[in-house]
Amino acid sequence: MLTNKQLAAVIAAADEETLTALSNKGIYKRACKDTEGITNVDYTENEDLTGSCFADVKVGSEMCSITAPLSESRCSCPSRGICRHIISALLLLKKEVPEGTEPVGKIPEKTVSIKASEEQSDTEKSPARSSKKDKITVQSRNKLKECAENCSGLLSGLLLRGLVRADPSVCEDIELAATSCHAVKAADAEKLLRELGSRLSECTSRSAAFDVNVFTKLLTRCFAEFDKLSGDTVTPEMLGSFRRTYEPYNGALDMIPIGERSLSGGEHEGEIYYFLNMDKNAKQRFLSVSDLRPVYYERFNERRAPAVTVWGAGVPINRLMRSRLTLSGAKVSCGSISTSNETEIIVQTSFNMNCSEVFSLIVTDLREIAVTVSERGGSELERMFFFKPEKLEEYTFDKYEQRSDIWLSDRFGNTARASVKYRSETKELIGQIEQTCASMQKKPGEYTLLVTANIENGELVLFPIEFYGFLHPYGLHSYSLPERYSDCEREAGYAYELFGLFDEVESRVSNIVRSGLQSDGGDHSELIKRVRNTGASYLAEIAEKLFTHAGNFRHRTDGDPAELLPEISAVIEYISIGRKKAGLICALANMKGE
Repeated sequence: MLTNKQLAAVIAAADEETLTALSNKGIYKRACKDTEGITNVDYTENEDLTGSCFADVKVGSEMCSITAPLSESRCSCPSRGICRHIISALLLLKKEVPEGTEPVGKIPEKTVSIKASEEQSDTEKSPARSSKKDKITVQSRNKLKECAENCSGLLSGLLLRGLVRADPSVCEDIELAATSCHAVKAADAEKLLRELGSRLSECTSRSAAFDVNVFTKLLTRCFAEFDKLSGDTVTPEMLGSFRRTYEPYNGALDMIPIGERSLSGGEHEGEIYYFLNMDKNAKQRFLSVSDLRPVYYERFNERRAPAVTVWGAGVPINRLMRSRLTLSGAKVSCGSISTSNETEIIVQTSFNMNCSEVFSLIVTDLREIAVTVSERGGSELERMFFFKPEKLEEYTFDKYEQRSDIWLSDRFGNTARASVKYRSETKELIGQIEQTCASMQKKPGEYTLLVTANIENGELVLFPIEFYGFLHPYGLHSYSLPERYSDCEREAGYAYELFGLFDEVESRVSNIVRSGLQSDGGDHSELIKRVRNTGASYLAEIAEKLFTHAGNFRHRTDGDPAELLPEISAVIEYISIGRKKAGLICALANMKGE
């Protein structure tokens, strides 16, 4: 039976109406079906970092933390909202409420969202709870430190033995470690461990998707996170958040829809809708709204969740993609707009994309895109552009790579590749590309594209989201390549040489993770010499220090593998920065502009 009276009283009040309001009717019915016949509830009562009581409930392979208010309960699954696991946990805990408990804390109807979608649930925490977040109790800090040290020890053992000799149960051990992080509210640590466990599963299953270099970078991030949490000074902000935090937008948000794309193949599927902020002075011009739904184990069509309704309009977001919208009370997080019903549509009118707000963002020089991506980087929205090509040079479909490639040139003769990998969600887009390319060849200079951009292995690669054949901009802005990039063609040879050395050094570092510290790492002196001869003396210094330190572990039994992590991180960080700079030089040279 539940011993905490306050938590028991809140759970006792969680009737069908309350649970449906927290999630939706479909999730509630599914949870009822999932919990049918279950009599034994696997749960423990505990205190969080602020001293509030919560119950950890095991639901299948997931761990749910049920707390008061119920809307702040969390689950270890990818969903950031009130998922079916949380509703199942509440239904199970209702069986543990002592008889005679007086129900309290039923959710007022006016505070209930129409649908507990991911975006609607990603709101700020309630003032009553956030007021407790200014400190961590001594008991909680000790639990957090113990959890961090245990997780660090687990990863140290993995680094010592290497991936090739990893224990078969290591994936399960990492999952348990992630669950322990969830129990102490270490959100960032839990996310990193779950991603590491997913990568490790790819390795143990010998999946072609496994990349040891990516795994190595993630491993160093995990060690750094646990080192931070093992310190004597830990603040609630250092733990991270299980939910995205949205900040109020300053004033009314005036925006127009500019495109959409589908997403599938992962834990979530659905659509992402893109908007343009009409305020030319806004720092973030490109915005998005996500209508993503968790992918359940049983993929029946009738179980597909309905599209999310937004901003109190009572209609799905796709019904608003033909209108210019002005929002009051909008909340934004890194360009993503919350769909909370606390936001209201105060103006809805027709619009025309042939306007100065759009024209001012149209890029006609591919070099501008390359330099901006390299210097800004960041999220998808920060790498988004309107690009008006001068000519379609070539369109191909690689049947072996299952990839559609469009070679586009700008008005200065620079060229770049727009590429789309064939997947279920891109099938319609590739069909659209085939039709549009025929028209682009007949009408050069008529089309404008909405694209995201990356620099991959010294090449600028675009991903097309939308094609516009109706934009007729005037007064296109000019672009001058910064002086520091004026000799790219001459420097490209040296940049490619550095790329080769970066790859080799990174491969040696990743081999430490693959083979373990107890294996013979080989002789690295020739590689260090070549790195030093290229002028990368600091890289040679830190790489030599790492390889020497790693080699010493073959003759030690008392060493702590975590000692190597700062050295591994230093090498990886240097290579990451070096690749970024060399990649831009190669990309500019590869465009072969005038």
